[in-house]
Amino acid sequence: MSDEQMDEPWMETYHSFFFKVMAVYEEWAQDFGINLYEYLVLSYLYDHQERCTHKDLIENRVMPQKFVDSILKQFEQWNVIEFYTNNEDRRGKLIRLTEIGVESAKKAVLGGRELEKLTREKLGIEKWEILKKSNLEFLKVFRNVLDNRK
Repeated sequence: MSDEQMDEPWMETYHSFFFKVMAVYEEWAQDFGINLYEYLVLSYLYDHQERCTHKDLIENRVMPQKFVDSILKQFEQWNVIEFYTNNEDRRGKLIRLTEIGVESAKKAVLGGRELEKLTREKLGIEKWEILKKSNLEFLKVFRNVLDNRK
């Protein structure tokens, strides 16, 4: 059996796991009338209410600019966000949640965090720490392998 064939079951298992985790987040987001990507942007905006730029969202939510732009446009139409002048750099705009946005985010984001907290408690702190460490290590190595192939 070749190395490639030996890796396939592991890759399939990993992909299945990863996409099933994302599907749980998607299901949670849908309960609030938004999709997974909108949930991720809303979560970031909620966590960075004091200062958030377009660039911050793209870099920290690791999604294409096209996605972020579309989501911000939709959020602005829903009166969830507003743009305002950045006094430090007048060329750029800052983004903040409106009152409606804060209320929406509280329900979706804080509710999601409560689910995560309960999951971590049921899993147990020791298993959680192993999972966290393993995932961080995997991400670091995966990013390094990709960067070195370019």
